Amino acid sequence: VHACYSDIPHMYRERGLAEGAIPYVDTGDWQPLEYPVLSGLVMWVSAEFTSLIADGTADARAVRYYDVNAVLLGLAGLALVATTMLLAGRRRPWDAALVAASPLLALHGTINWDLIAVALATGALLTWARRRPGWCGVLLGLGIAAKLYPVVLLLPLALVCIRARRWRPLIWTVATTAVTWLAVNLPVMLAAPEGWRAFYEFNADRGADFGSFWYVLAQNGHGVGSLDVVSTALMVAAFAGIAILAFLAPQPPRLMQLAFLTVAAFLIFNKVWSPQYALWLLPLAALARPGWRDLAIWQAGEVIYF
Repeated sequence: VHACYSDIPHMYRERGLAEGAIPYVDTGDWQPLEYPVLSGLVMWVSAEFTSLIADGTADARAVRYYDVNAVLLGLAGLALVATTMLLAGRRRPWDAALVAASPLLALHGTINWDLIAVALATGALLTWARRRPGWCGVLLGLGIAAKLYPVVLLLPLALVCIRARRWRPLIWTVATTAVTWLAVNLPVMLAAPEGWRAFYEFNADRGADFGSFWYVLAQNGHGVGSLDVVSTALMVAAFAGIAILAFLAPQPPRLMQLAFLTVAAFLIFNKVWSPQYALWLLPLAALARPGWRDLAIWQAGEVIYF
């Protein structure tokens, strides 16, 4: 029992969902929901469905709420594996087994709602590979509306396009990404601006937190004063290094390689490393460098951290 954990039932009890509150709009004796709008929508719809199929105490309904979301996240996991297999192509379909058989999928899959954003982001990469930049932008915009991290995937897309001098698909992807994100967020921005800002304010005010090396430094009396400035500067420096590598490489790098490096750099210098963040890297690692030994070493470390 001590090896089991999920944010899902806690969010149900502690963010007003058990009382039927509408995220971002309703207020009460609970903390504002610190999640992007699409994730909040999934949380609320599943809470409403739970109220139809379960009764009893809040703790009892929280168990059913977890079950409902586990089914949704399981479907997202299946979509992720299928998308990875399609991206790997006919010559290497078994690379998807690096995702499907991963202990990270089993341990981290239902800690939080991250799998939804991961499936959307990987779907965006698939549509890009199939030369559908508009749909790539739509899926990427939805992914950003569910979890902020897919926004960094615009950097490797831009690097690939700039090196190949392909401006039109890049512009179309960025435009559709922005329009999709705005279409999802605008209703909440207008109806409940304070609730909508809660996610961004929470992350801006967050200090060194669990899993990050910033937290290790702080625990040992070496905290960084202006952490936001320092972590952002290091991220930008890492992104600049990836850009230089992309332009100077003798052979044009693959999109998946650049995407893996970009997300990894974002996570390394982030203020927190929650266990489920490893899912962000999982399909990218399988597609960028599908080596069983290296991935097994990395994932063993993640299992120990969990």
